[in-house]
Amino acid sequence: MRFAIIEDTRMVSAAFNTVLDNGLRVIYSRAGGPISSLLLCIDIYKDDIRNRKIGVAHFAEHAYCGMKRIYGTREPNSPAENRVMQQISFTKEDCIYHLKFFSHDAIRPVMLAEAKQMHRPLINKRLFNRTKLVLMRESLNELEGNYRGRSLERLYHHCLKGTVYERSIIGTSKDIGNINRQDIVDFYNSYYTPDNMILYILSNRDMKAIRRLIVDSFSPMKQKVAQSRLSCQQSPYPGIEQNNIFITSRDNIKDNYYQVVFKIANTIVSRALDLLETLLNEANYCRVVINRLAVDNFSAEHIRKRNLSLFILSFEAGRNIGVQEIMNGISNMLDSLEKKISEADLLRAKKQFCSLIISRYRNPVDRSVMLMDHYLNYGNIFNMDDEIHAIKEINITNIISLICRALSIENALVIKTIPKEIRSS
Repeated sequence: MRFAIIEDTRMVSAAFNTVLDNGLRVIYSRAGGPISSLLLCIDIYKDDIRNRKIGVAHFAEHAYCGMKRIYGTREPNSPAENRVMQQISFTKEDCIYHLKFFSHDAIRPVMLAEAKQMHRPLINKRLFNRTKLVLMRESLNELEGNYRGRSLERLYHHCLKGTVYERSIIGTSKDIGNINRQDIVDFYNSYYTPDNMILYILSNRDMKAIRRLIVDSFSPMKQKVAQSRLSCQQSPYPGIEQNNIFITSRDNIKDNYYQVVFKIANTIVSRALDLLETLLNEANYCRVVINRLAVDNFSAEHIRKRNLSLFILSFEAGRNIGVQEIMNGISNMLDSLEKKISEADLLRAKKQFCSLIISRYRNPVDRSVMLMDHYLNYGNIFNMDDEIHAIKEINITNIISLICRALSIENALVIKTIPKEIRSS
């Protein structure tokens, strides 16, 4: 899982292509929400934008009205609903500002390709602080005044988790100097992936300051878990080695550029696989084979024992692999499968998937966010209150995409390589 922190717009103009060409997720700091909301609309209107049939102001009007239709203009009815609506709020001016910036010829193709991946609202530090206060009040009621029973890390995790999946994008304050040690620890603890987590930092600070900030932040945590949980294998990246944290300085752009590689613990990988097992416990149609995990003594055989039986997903952890290489590898393995999905198994999988979503996302606003997610990815919206209709609309692509997200794999790569007989089920 790779992230990039960009401090302000001036730094973006110097480094945006470099960052996105490396397949990073942008952690952007400006006023959370408008960028991802705008990218939603860019994806919808991308043909007209590419053919220059829609100008900046005209598109901003379309985007603003479209988002208001999607999310509505009514007042929130609960603190949870209020948090969601705060994340998606934006103005016409935001649309115009961002479209002017992102409409540059060199950036637009990359931006359009990223649109579906960056559709969820950003969370910046200001929104996080507001959300933390709401959660704090809820915690006070829940714990009868004992707020210390719920840690800041837990609050931060809930803020980032959102309503559907673990977030792949977060927002930070404009000045990276405002990020304290606890913020970095919380950031680390809020994400799990079977890959290394790579954090790219664009900053005017010198390397010693960045290294001290990060290494000191993780020292207490590493002392507790280093021997039992962290892998000791060598980093594939050159740089300064500090236990299991590797920092590299790059001078290929105007501003200082740092790469930080975190080794992920076995127990964190297990959490992702536990999520898979929960989703597929009774729908016995998926086998996941992970080659070359970033952690030791966690083999593919260990995963096979979890009785996930059909779909094979393979990737190399801790390495930059080309998109085509991943697609070819997945396609070759899918073609070699002997077992096909029976209609009974698929129906059972659909029922379980629907029951999981309906039971987990009871709040209408939570469901609406998930419906928009499916609309962007699959072009259809199903009614979560009608399980029968939902079962008809969900296909194997939806379910496999959910698995891939749980493993931090780009779902777009997998959707293109699913055999036609499975996709049409």
